Amino acid sequence: MNFFISPRVGRGDFVFGVLSVAALWVAGLYAITGGLLFTLELGFKTEIRAVGSEPFEITILRLFCDALLVWFAIRRLRDAGYNGLYVLVPIVLGFLGPIGAVLMIISIVAILVLPGEIGPNRFGPDPRGWKSKEQYDEQRRRIETGEI
Repeated sequence: MNFFISPRVGRGDFVFGVLSVAALWVAGLYAITGGLLFTLELGFKTEIRAVGSEPFEITILRLFCDALLVWFAIRRLRDAGYNGLYVLVPIVLGFLGPIGAVLMIISIVAILVLPGEIGPNRFGPDPRGWKSKEQYDEQRRRIETGEI
């Protein structure tokens, strides 16, 4: 499947990847712990835990899922024409406390809604199949005039 090897990934594939990682996380937690524990955090008491303070298997699962999410985000940024190092912005913002967490969520949403470049860019071919901006414009013109 081209989704796993393409250097660029569109919005829909990005959402599919994030949901797949979420499903992998839930399935992995279920397999490791034998059940799922859902809690409601109301913000009255905050317990900060570092990665590695949980059981070893959960730490490995967390690192694997986080690596997949970073890989998807880098490919999504490349589709929009940005360097993959911009993925460090939400990661760094996450360490800045509650305001940083809000900014991190905003930056992740921004990665999702960034429009992809039409046609190939310096990172690879367009995942939607457009060969050039001119081909896209011609197709759009033909649809608008009713030729297609």
